[in-house]
Amino acid sequence: ATATEPEDSAPSPRQRRDFRRFMASHICNELGNNITYVALPLTAVLTLHASAWQAGLLAAAEQAAFLLFGLPAGAWVDRMRRRNVMIAADLTRAVLLTTVPVAWLLDLHSMPLLYVVALLLGCARLFGDVADQ
Repeated sequence: ATATEPEDSAPSPRQRRDFRRFMASHICNELGNNITYVALPLTAVLTLHASAWQAGLLAAAEQAAFLLFGLPAGAWVDRMRRRNVMIAADLTRAVLLTTVPVAWLLDLHSMPLLYVVALLLGCARLFGDVADQ
């Protein structure tokens, strides 16, 4: 005899469209974060011939947002719609990451630009991660 599920049982999370969309977004988000964590300093080293100290400073700039805004970010995000915060954070990261190749094409790339991009990427990641939790 096979057991059948009651007709009124709730679908599993994998069967829900909203959950699948959220999970796909989350996976892409984490994959992009990890690629950026490696690619940004690598870009600095290969295109701007950055030293090890400069590459380390670039990685530190990306993590500085957690130190500077970590505590207030939770309070700010609690007062906003979390979905909108996550969307805004992802769009901000996309725009910031687009500035790097555009600056290279316009011959405007420099270490100060990458420092600013890294710091702002860290801020966007912080707010996106807080809203995601």
